[in-house]
Amino acid sequence: MKKIASRIGGALLLAASVFFSQVADAQTIQVSGKVLSAKENLPLENVSVRPAGTRQGTSTKADGSFKIEIQKGQSLEFSSVNMISKTIKGIDNATTSLMVLLEESDNNLSEVMVVAYGTQKRSSITGSAATVKPAVLENAPSTSIQESLQGNVAGLQSQNGSGQPGSVPNVRIRGIGSINAGAAPLYVIDGIPVVSGDISGGNSNTIAGLNPNDIQSLTVLKDASATSLYGSRAANGVILITTKNGKPGKAKINITVQQGMINNTLRDEQKTLNTDEYIQYFKEGWINAGRNPASYDSALVANGVSRSINTDWFDVVMRQGKFSQYNLSASGGNDKSTFYMSGSYYKAEAPIKGVDYDRATYRVNASAELTNRWRIKGGFSGNFQRNTDFPGGSFFANPTRAMYRLAPWLPVYKSDGVSWELGYNSGYNPAAVIATTKRIAKTYNIGANASTKYQLLKGLTYEGSFALDFNHAYRTIYNDPRVGNAFVAVGGSIQNFSQDIVNWISTNILRYKSEFGRGHEIEAFGGYEAQSRSDVDMTVVVNGIAPGTSTPAGGSQIETATGTGTMNTIVSKFINANYGYVDRYFLTGSIRQDASSRFAKNYQSEIFWSVGFGWNISNEPFMKSKWISEMKLRGSYGYTGNQGIDNFVSQGLYTAGSDYNQTSGITLNQLANDNLTWEKNIPLDFGVDFSLFKGRVSGNVDWYSRVSSELLISQSIPSVNGVTSITVNNGAMKNSGVEVALSTVNVAPKKQKGFKWVTDFNFTTNRNVITDIDSLFSTSGDYYRRVGFDYYTHYQRAYAGVNPANGEALWYTNDRKDSTTNLFTTALPRIAMGSALPKFFGGITNNLSYGDFKLSFQLYVFWGNQIYDSYGYLQKSDANLGFTDQSNGLSKYEYRRRWTRPGQITDVPKPVFLGTQSSAGSYESSRFIYDGSYIRLRDISLTYTVPKQYLAKSKISSMRVYARGQNLFTYVKDKRFNTDPETDISGTLSQNPPIFGTILFGLDITF
Repeated sequence: MKKIASRIGGALLLAASVFFSQVADAQTIQVSGKVLSAKENLPLENVSVRPAGTRQGTSTKADGSFKIEIQKGQSLEFSSVNMISKTIKGIDNATTSLMVLLEESDNNLSEVMVVAYGTQKRSSITGSAATVKPAVLENAPSTSIQESLQGNVAGLQSQNGSGQPGSVPNVRIRGIGSINAGAAPLYVIDGIPVVSGDISGGNSNTIAGLNPNDIQSLTVLKDASATSLYGSRAANGVILITTKNGKPGKAKINITVQQGMINNTLRDEQKTLNTDEYIQYFKEGWINAGRNPASYDSALVANGVSRSINTDWFDVVMRQGKFSQYNLSASGGNDKSTFYMSGSYYKAEAPIKGVDYDRATYRVNASAELTNRWRIKGGFSGNFQRNTDFPGGSFFANPTRAMYRLAPWLPVYKSDGVSWELGYNSGYNPAAVIATTKRIAKTYNIGANASTKYQLLKGLTYEGSFALDFNHAYRTIYNDPRVGNAFVAVGGSIQNFSQDIVNWISTNILRYKSEFGRGHEIEAFGGYEAQSRSDVDMTVVVNGIAPGTSTPAGGSQIETATGTGTMNTIVSKFINANYGYVDRYFLTGSIRQDASSRFAKNYQSEIFWSVGFGWNISNEPFMKSKWISEMKLRGSYGYTGNQGIDNFVSQGLYTAGSDYNQTSGITLNQLANDNLTWEKNIPLDFGVDFSLFKGRVSGNVDWYSRVSSELLISQSIPSVNGVTSITVNNGAMKNSGVEVALSTVNVAPKKQKGFKWVTDFNFTTNRNVITDIDSLFSTSGDYYRRVGFDYYTHYQRAYAGVNPANGEALWYTNDRKDSTTNLFTTALPRIAMGSALPKFFGGITNNLSYGDFKLSFQLYVFWGNQIYDSYGYLQKSDANLGFTDQSNGLSKYEYRRRWTRPGQITDVPKPVFLGTQSSAGSYESSRFIYDGSYIRLRDISLTYTVPKQYLAKSKISSMRVYARGQNLFTYVKDKRFNTDPETDISGTLSQNPPIFGTILFGLDITF
């Protein structure tokens, strides 16, 4: 009996020891500490801190501090936006002094990204999204962030066919998805879908008012899973921008100063001929026309062609440009509140005289932790932009047109050397135009936002925000009564335009996070949002300007006085859910209902949705590999919409102003379409994200398809009632392609400040094809728009080159290109002649650092597109215009390649004085279509960081000096055209100021 009792007692003792050891193993410990940035050793706020394998945890406060309870032996994960996540493994003892340093991210899967209505770890994202490092944007000489995005984001095409500083680039994400509706992406700044584009009509750009140095993060959302939460505004992609906030600790003050030069990028061979060269060239044409050579000199005198005058119109119109930029910011705070304040000034004088740009900005952001559950944030910003320009295109008052077209024997001044000579170019002497014409556009923006976040229960939070985006635009145009025949006739002209836009948005969200079972994680939120935009504008044009006046009050006759007011609203409800299992499998789904006032009554509401999946295959046991660090497969599918049309397009409208006999009247100007509805966009995406060789190679590859249908287009109708068109849903197109983004650490430093070489590469192909289109819209001017072709296929009469026997120009007489003629007529058939869209584009950036020096340079490639010079037939006139004031236009490169002897193979015809082969009003042909492929040294910089030991005795904590250049060299495949190869999205040269290059020197000081 004693033995039995002894055995039972031993068993109980053993069971008790096992029980208490398990209790001890499950002991809860408290861990606290701080999270700092490894680069600056400054506190990081809102870093997610949680036990490994769970979704529940805490976030760091403004001073970087955190406090959390975990099970003894658990690991802690730390993650934050733009930072590489870190795991502290196996914490066995309670501590109050854990210090965690986070490195900046190089786009690996542990990075936390800003996404729609929140943040998310890249490893759990099922959609296609790309981040742009702040270093790409900060201190760039570009006037807008859109320009800085060029070559830095796969799938994003940014083109600006004008050298006007501050103008709006064409930005397209994954191709062209619309015909007449908006095709630009949605810009969201600090949660506000802001007004974008040119609101002044004077080459202004609201997005250029954002100071790049204020940006904390920029994310480009590209597919349905990433964009669908923005519903009707997300069809063309979304660009999310978050501005900076302060960090706790000692206040930090940063000062940046930049000074530089802006240069034209034209090569000498692109410039036109001088007087002697033209006289010799026209003599060839005189002889080729069968005229008597002995009468040539007398013809020169009779037509006022003087050998003694040799005006360089490029020198008259162009100048050495200047650039300067100044930034000042202050930030700081404590463990309860933070602040960030900044101000900046930017000034650019373009290489075209009279083309200038100024920008001033300010921003204040603040946040506060009121209680452990309640946080608030707010921001206030403003900017002012001013730019001056001249009309582009074929206007006589366009100085860029004049410098290519005016003959060099024309004088700038009369014989007194002071008064402008106005007897040519319809009275628009470019020197006089530059000196007297004033085209000034000003835009003002004020933005304000306030938000709150309150934890209702464990895992459940409420987030509310309200934001205001106010824009005022003003444009004035003063045309001197002495310059330009049209304005001399009316005694001068003044035009004033103003517009006010009030855009506000209110958002309310309930967000829930939870972990359940073994490895199940869910985050879901639902929201209600309302947005309203109102526009009011006014235009006044007066003629007969009194001397010394520059406002409409100085006019004696009102030519135009008009104004409009309009408004639209969007009311939305949305739900999003993300599910993850054991950090391997992820599912995402979202639904959003938008109701827009822009559409017909029965079609104002639409539901948009998306689904996505992700598989972290590298976390599978069978994928354990020394060379695969991370790998995730993902895919998404969904439906988004496009409402980018004018307000009230679906309604029948009358317009006022049809006055008769001093009695006001109204007339019908728009027919109703009760069936007008949303443009539909269905994106499909499959991608893989990876990190190889312990992070030495990382990136992603995507294949995508984007189908757009029920396109919003303006369709022509019989004008029996005075209305010539109506907006309808008609047609469809598809974009598909491949995107590749890679980051490689080619050389890793073996010691601190050792040699490091990192390369970032992106590559994009996109094929656009029309899949359905109405026959009435199948051809549009210079473009061939039919099923099977892309939207920007050039459509021109086919130039066959030059007859080697006699130097005459030839054209094909049919689309088979099997017969030619030397007689140009408008009856010649037009033929599809290649696309303005590139076969591929991309960028490659190399960053090399050693010691305190860093060299960075980027090459941008745009390849396989065709460019059409819409005014080429007027510039390259082959002497057919004779001795007219606008008979210039032939570049030195074309001059050297002209036909001069039988048997010569060239595409430049012989000159024929007053010939009939070119230069008439409709001599458009593929002769003026060029290969637009180019490679540009888009950006290069050399930076020296002053060692801290040299700053120890000062109050300066860091100092950098650098030199930077943009657009310094461009390789152009086709040498024939005489300007820069970058055009707008349409692939058309329109006599705009050419793209310029910038060289600057900068100083960056932090106290």
